[in-house]
Amino acid sequence: MFRAISNISRLRRNLNFYPMPQRLLYTDRYLGLTMVQATQEEELAKLQERQNLHNLKNIIISSADKGLLLSTDLDSISLMVGSVSDLILYKNILVRFIELNQNSKIALVNAAAHVNKFFQLCHLLNAPDLALEMLADEKAKQVFLMSSTLACFSHLLLMNLLFKSKKYKDVIRVFEEVDLSQFEKNYETHSIISLTMLSLIKLNKPGAFATGTLFMESYMDVTNSSELLAQGKGRLTYIYAWLACKDENYQTAYEIVHAESNITKENLKTNLKLFTLLKMDKTVDVILHLEDIIENYDGPERMRNQKPKFCKEVIQLLVKAVKESPDKEHVSRLKSIFSKLDYAAEITDSSIEDLLLLPVDNVGSVQRKRTSELDALRRRYKPKPKPEKEQNEFH
Repeated sequence: MFRAISNISRLRRNLNFYPMPQRLLYTDRYLGLTMVQATQEEELAKLQERQNLHNLKNIIISSADKGLLLSTDLDSISLMVGSVSDLILYKNILVRFIELNQNSKIALVNAAAHVNKFFQLCHLLNAPDLALEMLADEKAKQVFLMSSTLACFSHLLLMNLLFKSKKYKDVIRVFEEVDLSQFEKNYETHSIISLTMLSLIKLNKPGAFATGTLFMESYMDVTNSSELLAQGKGRLTYIYAWLACKDENYQTAYEIVHAESNITKENLKTNLKLFTLLKMDKTVDVILHLEDIIENYDGPERMRNQKPKFCKEVIQLLVKAVKESPDKEHVSRLKSIFSKLDYAAEITDSSIEDLLLLPVDNVGSVQRKRTSELDALRRRYKPKPKPEKEQNEFH
């Protein structure tokens, strides 16, 4: 079986990591995948200097058929992944390794690191269906128990790839099937719930806000909405607020945004506040908010990138408010505001949803620094070098 799969593709020195047709929400750099790709190419070059890759692949396939696989075999076969067909071979040999080591915890710990690497390579090679197959494999599920850290990161890789591939139903299904309480609350879990909420927005089904509220309450360990709104969560807050807007629950959306204490993502906060106020016909509040913005940002000394950006939905609603308002004073103040916006703000064709989907590309993300428990064990028990004096005695 393994040999037949290996014949599908020819070995390549350079990996065919295919660019995605759209941008990911969480970029390869945020997920640490740029480092994975660079390491993969470097280690493959070293391996190729020492061994004939074609012969080595055949030896590993033969070992898998005979039921004798080592972790080093997984290391080698993973380095040879340069196409989806190579990835299929890696998956089957990895599953075979897990089958052969059901009673060896240390071997399963080794396998957990490779399951995570498999999801990394699925992400780089744009192979969401293969990633779903691995997640559904009962033997792979046992390996997830070996490391909650790796399991969490593997789920993030999978869900980001599914979201990128527009498999929004699968994102939600994976979220519903995983017990998020087994994972520590960190960047990964926060990203997982964000992807899930964005998938609800993309599907745009009736009752999505109620479903999203259940997801949020479960994730944040709260039992009522007042506690939920008191916890500032940055972009996730605005995703949740937009989901309320999609449900035409504008008052709740406003309260969600208003409760956010995080000063980042000001453009999202400003646009969502104005959008919800305009939808509720709160013209006076809109005028006051816009006048505050102009006062804060007006003046030629302000840098262009410091100016707030107004989305097209907000501008359309502002124009409508001017046309339909029966109050001449309100109309006059709104027109005055429009005349100043050229200096105090920028008008963008981007929608609020576009801003929510801007790529997350934090250079210092902890994802790139995370190491497996196996790496930690290796460092801990690595033999110390002998003192120079002792080494000289043997020469």
